[in-house]
Amino acid sequence: MPQVSSYIRTLDSEDQLLVACCAAAVRPEQTDLADVGPDIDIDLDTVDWRGFVTRARWHGVHGTIYPVVAAQLRPAIPEEPWNWLRRLSNGQARHNLAVAETLADVAEVFDREGVGYTVIKGLPLAQKLYGTITARRCRDIDLLVRPADFERARALLEGLGYASKHGFTAAQDRVWLRHAADLPMVNADRRVLVELHHLFEMRPAAAARQCVADLLACSRPSSVARFEVPAPLGPELIPYLAWHGSKHAWFRLFWLLDIAALELRAGIDDREAIWDAAVRLRQERALALAWWLSAALFGVPGVAPHVSAAEARQVEWLGREVLANAFGPVQPLAPHTLARRTRALRWEWSASRGGAQKLAVVRDYLLSVQPDDIRALPLPRSLHWFYPVLRPVRVAWRLGIGLARAAIVGLRGRRQDPVVDPAAREP
Repeated sequence: MPQVSSYIRTLDSEDQLLVACCAAAVRPEQTDLADVGPDIDIDLDTVDWRGFVTRARWHGVHGTIYPVVAAQLRPAIPEEPWNWLRRLSNGQARHNLAVAETLADVAEVFDREGVGYTVIKGLPLAQKLYGTITARRCRDIDLLVRPADFERARALLEGLGYASKHGFTAAQDRVWLRHAADLPMVNADRRVLVELHHLFEMRPAAAARQCVADLLACSRPSSVARFEVPAPLGPELIPYLAWHGSKHAWFRLFWLLDIAALELRAGIDDREAIWDAAVRLRQERALALAWWLSAALFGVPGVAPHVSAAEARQVEWLGREVLANAFGPVQPLAPHTLARRTRALRWEWSASRGGAQKLAVVRDYLLSVQPDDIRALPLPRSLHWFYPVLRPVRVAWRLGIGLARAAIVGLRGRRQDPVVDPAAREP
């Protein structure tokens, strides 16, 4: 497994400093940024501080590193980027407090009506790992319920003023739920997103069902400010987080930071138990990759049980891909859903294990149903089966349009090339 300094030193100064601040945030005993690695030597005079804050915001760790920056870097950071970081941290704190208020109302109703649920990630994880709900990026509330309780849970949320985020008609909404694993719901007054899950997009389907069962079974009462909600904060959570981060190609650092903090701050470090949970979910490669990255960036022990030499080489190759693509100047997301999904397909193809998983990746890419499909063609419920067919049609259409545009640009370029008279050429 990797040595921390050898990989951090491949990053530029801004990312090295960001990783060092993250490592300090998840290591309670660490008092100096230099303790991250013996070979790390960041010249603070050369740091682009606005770029540093931009990357902290992009990776979703601005609130987590704020205390570290305030304690160890305040004299070095100029006033303008410092104020920006402070405003970002304060804004995250205000948002998380609003999320906590919403979660308290949701928990009260669900507990009163006897609907079982668990809160994945979010505020309980922030409280557990960092001692405060304001130190971790919590964009929304992820509620997981048993499939049998989904409609009751949805009705309770609607009673609190929530509705489907997509703005579908009732018929379109039923089509979406037939193909989707969660329903995003919004409240216009508070603007807090609640994602109601009854399944995950984990492959194969048996693994997804097992993941739901594991997370619900290991949930325990967890503190959020001054109230408690059920949340999974045991070894079973880590393979789920590894799957979630790997599914998104680890392009944001805060997913990986959670896994490192669960081991270093929460003491969930029984790697045999964590590995066994990953085997049940068939997420061994995702977990091994999460551990590789944690070792490479944060100095977490790099022990991954039961990983063969060939698999370790593949994991290291994937880890290097993450370091090459997730760091450096912030790149905007691809504007088109299909382009983003194409990029995700390439990553999932590389990260999948075996022919069956690779086939499932391609099938999901070609036959999945997206909100844009349903909005573009409001079919009657009797024709809901046609929606998965739209994906390959759109893929082929977009590919054809791209090739046609390239051909037109090439022809125009040829016509605009100046014609040189051979007689005018110099001898």
